[in-house]
Amino acid sequence: LDDTYQPCKSFLYTSAHDPTLDHNTGLVGPLLICRKGYLDSGEYKPKAFFLLLSIFDENLSLYAPPTPPSGPDASSIIAANMKF
Repeated sequence: LDDTYQPCKSFLYTSAHDPTLDHNTGLVGPLLICRKGYLDSGEYKPKAFFLLLSIFDENLSLYAPPTPPSGPDASSIIAANMKF
């Protein structure tokens, strides 16, 4: 095989709808696309792994609805100043 033949290529999946919201929801990850039949041919020998290093803010996720402050002094708390 020559150096230009690549039976598999890797890509990064990410959603472009709302990048910040989608990233923190987890809509990001590796994709491995291989030629038809290559994985079943016996030639495939995993030699690499994917590593994603990122900071995810779960408070900015689709699955974390905003929670209003509660308690006797709730009217004095500004949501932007809340520390989680």
